[in-house]
Amino acid sequence: MPDFSLHERNLLALYNAGDRFNTIVELNNMASCLTPEEKELRDLTEGVLKKLRQMSDEEFERFADSELIF
Repeated sequence: MPDFSLHERNLLALYNAGDRFNTIVELNNMASCLTPEEKELRDLTEGVLKKLRQMSDEEFERFADSELIF
């Protein structure tokens, strides 16, 4: 299971849609609205998306259950 940084966990807390698939959808929707000046947020989002795609749904559920911020 990937290790998420504090910033990545905070981003997940903001865009958590209840399951891995819909969280990926929400993050992609948000990323599509970013401007070129928001490179840091884009990079952070892309990193989170990569990690989410590497996880299984079961891993996401265990991760979400173990995190107080979700």
